[in-house]
Amino acid sequence: MRPANVRAFGGARAASLRAVALVLLGAVPLSSCYTLAPVQGGTPAPNTRVTVRLTDQGSLSLTPVVGPGVMALDGTVEGVRGDTLELLVRSVELRGGGFSLRNGEYAAVPSSAVAGIDERRLSRSRSWLLAGGVTFGAFMLGRIIGVGGIFGGGNGGVEPVPPN
Repeated sequence: MRPANVRAFGGARAASLRAVALVLLGAVPLSSCYTLAPVQGGTPAPNTRVTVRLTDQGSLSLTPVVGPGVMALDGTVEGVRGDTLELLVRSVELRGGGFSLRNGEYAAVPSSAVAGIDERRLSRSRSWLLAGGVTFGAFMLGRIIGVGGIFGGGNGGVEPVPPN
């Protein structure tokens, strides 16, 4: 029970802000920064995350498989058979600038349809910068709203009531 001369500071609001800050901090590993770099050595290895840029003719020939107006496929390499890249498609980039999500749909992409292949690689330096920025932002948010830190430190979110 709280003493009569003490009232809760922020109450549900402070708890909500702490929860948001914790979610943001927890999202850092999931939102790590990636870069795209051309595949070295010609063909990507199985289980590699890639973006396959299509030629105009390749986009037309793959319309029955991935839909119209697709300029790039993002997915995971399942394998390579002859001159065909087997891809489990996660999303497609459309010519108008939009994206369409997919559920790992299989697409056989002939090399004649490929304008280029980029491999998705984790950028450790960008990930550390993002983690530092989010941590600093969460710390500053806690200081600004006066909840004693995002983890409930300080006075425990309680402030004395001035005497009358």
